Amino acid sequence: MTGPLLFGDVMHIVDAHPLDFYPDEETGDEGNDALVLIDKARAFLARAETLPEIGHARAVAERAREWAQRAKLGRAAENHAARIRIEAERKAGELLSEMDRERGGRPKPSDESMVSRPRPVDLGVSAQQSSDWQRMANVPDEDFEAHVQEVQRKGDALTTKGV
Repeated sequence: MTGPLLFGDVMHIVDAHPLDFYPDEETGDEGNDALVLIDKARAFLARAETLPEIGHARAVAERAREWAQRAKLGRAAENHAARIRIEAERKAGELLSEMDRERGGRPKPSDESMVSRPRPVDLGVSAQQSSDWQRMANVPDEDFEAHVQEVQRKGDALTTKGV
């Protein structure tokens, strides 16, 4: 793959690097594979510093949630993967907020850093995603935790609604 890494390309990138994101051996057991993916998504998100890296973790977490659902591992496993995906979106929102703050004002012709800095849309992030993720990033951690606990207590599916 050549060219810049785009956030929207993460599923292709994930498929291109199976040893980094998927179980080391195909077990044929989607349930076990989903749990391995959840662990890998969590670890990768902890190390992620760029929007494409966060995108990788988000994509892997969503794939793990889907596998957990297909394997009928239960709501807790699905929500664990969904939480990682939402945490990735919140982390992306923090980076996008920083990009917006740094972009302020009209760049000077000699300011090459401002000219070369990509916009969210250049990274495959829609305006709606950028807005939603920045909004979620602004939710205090305590409120986010309270929301997650309430959803788990009710046995509902964890989604971005209500975050």
